[in-house]
Amino acid sequence: MKADGTAEAKFDLPDFNGTVRLMAVAWSAGKVGSTGSDVLVRDALALTVTAPRFLSLGDEASIAIDVHNIEGPDTGYQVTAEQENPQGLATSLAQRNPRLAPNQRSAERIAIKPASLGRHVYNVRVSGPDGIEVRRRVALEVMPPANDIRRTVVASLAAKGGRLSLSSDLLADLIPSSARLALNVGPSAGMDVPGLLASLDRYPYGCAEQTTSRALPLLYVNDVAKRIGLAEESQLKERVEKAVARVLEMQDASGAFGIWGPGEPDLWLTGYVTDFLTRAKELGYTIPERQLTQALDRLANFISYAQDFEKGGEARAYALYVLARNGRAPVGELRYYVDTRLERFSSALAQAQIGAALAMTGDKPRAERAFRAALTRMGDDAADNGRADYGSRLRDGAAVLTLVSETRTLISEAPQLARVIERAQATRTYTSTQEQAWMLLAARALSDAAAGTRRLDAARGPRAERCRSRDAPHRQRRGPQRRADALARGIGSRPGWSRRRQQRRGAGLGRRLGHGIGAHGRARCLERLHDLAQLSHARWHTHRGK
Repeated sequence: MKADGTAEAKFDLPDFNGTVRLMAVAWSAGKVGSTGSDVLVRDALALTVTAPRFLSLGDEASIAIDVHNIEGPDTGYQVTAEQENPQGLATSLAQRNPRLAPNQRSAERIAIKPASLGRHVYNVRVSGPDGIEVRRRVALEVMPPANDIRRTVVASLAAKGGRLSLSSDLLADLIPSSARLALNVGPSAGMDVPGLLASLDRYPYGCAEQTTSRALPLLYVNDVAKRIGLAEESQLKERVEKAVARVLEMQDASGAFGIWGPGEPDLWLTGYVTDFLTRAKELGYTIPERQLTQALDRLANFISYAQDFEKGGEARAYALYVLARNGRAPVGELRYYVDTRLERFSSALAQAQIGAALAMTGDKPRAERAFRAALTRMGDDAADNGRADYGSRLRDGAAVLTLVSETRTLISEAPQLARVIERAQATRTYTSTQEQAWMLLAARALSDAAAGTRRLDAARGPRAERCRSRDAPHRQRRGPQRRADALARGIGSRPGWSRRRQQRRGAGLGRRLGHGIGAHGRARCLERLHDLAQLSHARWHTHRGK
């Protein structure tokens, strides 16, 4: 503070015309004081620029430029308007030279008609003598005049030299900057895989179902994109990890998942989320073992204590499928449901999941029976309204095709099923995230099948159940465990044990388990081991490609 009691302070203010409140506090060893006052802040010339917030392509509008000479001299001023392109270069739109006396106003209107979509930026400047220069910057969005239009043409190529010509008619009357032409050739061509990849929101968020639906395809996006020549997603791993963390926040202490949080668990949703976590783990993502085990235990408890049902069973089927994929399938339950309850399952997806679970345990006849029931149900299903499993005919069809192709059960039906899905998709103006997810998985599975790649869905081979007996409840053992290859290409990647060695190992274990548990317990154990020997032999043939 100066000796005369005054002080000088400088403040940097943004581009602003109006009143600001200035407050000052002063103190000394024995005194303190304060004051405040409103201060008018303005340029010598006040410049106001007004423009629309958005336009549709083809619209015409004007930018209003109002200049008020408040304290400037009585002289001529230069008003310029420029449009800034995305590269930062400016194109002159107009220039005016109004003469303004003190306290005189000028209003200018500059017509604009944007010729492209996107963000358009306009810069307005007023300059005059004595270093007067005022600038304003406005931006607006130019949007399409209508929703996206999709035109799909599906054609069959003749074998050995078939040709397909693409004409400009596919892009007729479309906006050039937003038009895209995608060509997909292969068994999944009619499913518009490039379109699915382009339209799918790759950042998962929301409830547990939506998070999983958006994240599940992310596991395979780069794989599919690479096959069809599209750019890979560089931040894919991070987005999948965020989705995993998000859904695990919605798991309760029992291992089940709720739609918006740990409360009110949904068993079908629990199967869906656990399916996603299982697939992510198979592809090398880090999944907390404790939480995944809790989810699997919850599904296993659900199956153990589930009551009989007359209609429905969607959650039950999904639980059995996920347990089978993790090597924890209750084989007896699966066989029981196919033999006695198959028609009670209300959806084609549920029946196909039972079939896929049986295929993973090696029971091919029952797996085919379940898949045939699912294919029949696909033709009989009525409207999509009121589905408790977030499903539709399109979703179920894509999921059934995925399971058929992944397990290579009734694979001859896959092309026909793909055409059914294509027709269903062509009638839809909107597809849900779950439909998009399963269509992408179906396209990937079809590509694998066409390339001769066999994916084994079980993370581990089947486990023998614990052998128990009333005669000796303290004697409990587990049968041998084997780990199946996650991916087997060609023929004979891991042939496994010979049949004779497997039978010798099983017989030896049967003798050890039989000791001290009574005739009834011994019979049950030998029955389980017999099933295991057949199952392992079936898997050995699968690896050998027979």
